[in-house]
Amino acid sequence: MAHGNLKDLTGQRFSKVVVLYRARDNHDARVQWMCICDCGRLALVARHQLLTNKTINCGCFTRLVRENPVEYTCWTNMRTRCLNPNAVEWQHYGGRGITIDSTWNEFKNFLSDIGKRPSTDMSLDRIDNSLGYSKENCRWATISQQANNKQSSLKFEYAGHVYSPREFSELTGLNYRTVRSWFTQGQSKLLASKLVEII
Repeated sequence: MAHGNLKDLTGQRFSKVVVLYRARDNHDARVQWMCICDCGRLALVARHQLLTNKTINCGCFTRLVRENPVEYTCWTNMRTRCLNPNAVEWQHYGGRGITIDSTWNEFKNFLSDIGKRPSTDMSLDRIDNSLGYSKENCRWATISQQANNKQSSLKFEYAGHVYSPREFSELTGLNYRTVRSWFTQGQSKLLASKLVEII
């Protein structure tokens, strides 16, 4: 089969790969192109696969999911409750403005930031329940840790005023995550001393 008039795809991106050069046709005389995947691996891809707008990669995504099934399930569940209005939990997540950091649209970025689940009694937890899913606001936590992380339990009263972790952090200029941990641990004396320093 003649392929003399085929468009040169060199340098073009298709999904997760960039075309490097025209490769030798396969045994069915189908045109193939050598590509490089975003993960760095080379992949031989048939021309028709590139041009049908399919999600093309070297197989790295499949391997990543196969090696991290628990984390992948957490990632898909997170996306479902935040992005799918038909999801059972939508009203408590996407429906009330809980978002997902754009970098976490890619599973590999989510996994890189959050890491593998340390133990079977842990699940994905947002540190501040009023904020969305991001590297800065998520962790693996036990059921008891998550129970202590309820919005109602994270308040600190001093001199007649009730502070939230966010308000306390902004008032004192202290790192939010540090402040959050003090609230969670009930470090009332330490919190009071920080307020005394600025009053």
